[in-house]
Amino acid sequence: MALNSSPISSLRLLLPFLLLLRLAASIRICVDQDWVPGTCVITVTWSQFETSTFNHHDDRESTIYDDLYGTIIDGNGTQLTDTWTPGYQRCNGAADNQCIVNSKLPDPVRLSPQQQHDYLQFYFQDQAWHTRTDLPADQRNYVTDKETFPYCELAEWVERPKDEKGRYLPPFNAENMLHAKSRDIKCQFDCRTLYYKG
Repeated sequence: MALNSSPISSLRLLLPFLLLLRLAASIRICVDQDWVPGTCVITVTWSQFETSTFNHHDDRESTIYDDLYGTIIDGNGTQLTDTWTPGYQRCNGAADNQCIVNSKLPDPVRLSPQQQHDYLQFYFQDQAWHTRTDLPADQRNYVTDKETFPYCELAEWVERPKDEKGRYLPPFNAENMLHAKSRDIKCQFDCRTLYYKG
């Protein structure tokens, strides 16, 4: 007498093959991607300088610019970014004028310098954090616990070096340069579970 296979029996027979297919797919993803998931780190050198110009009334006006240079390493300490040319990007913090750090990660890290409160805003996929320090601890969205994401280390602003004549060294040696300073910011963020747009 022939045995009729029930849907449940058929599913049980297919289950091992489905698991193998899923495992093969996950192995392929791990092999194809050229970065190691884990704790990624972005290091940003933030240069800020002020220049002066004269308007049509011969009144002196000053403008502050922000130049950012960023690198990203993966969970294995391998650098994922290429060197920018000419080595920095200029942005002003507006939604349509952010600095973009491209890497081997599926999406770029976007940077938005905020001059009003002297902090840097970061965006990566569904993660967003900033380095504003004048807020109460419970209102900051970066933390001081290295085991939690994101975590940032902030260096103090340092005036750019000058030559013996008191002029800033290149690339901040323009005649109309008033002030030039820079600081380093290092943040670790979660790159263990990332999504790809498909």
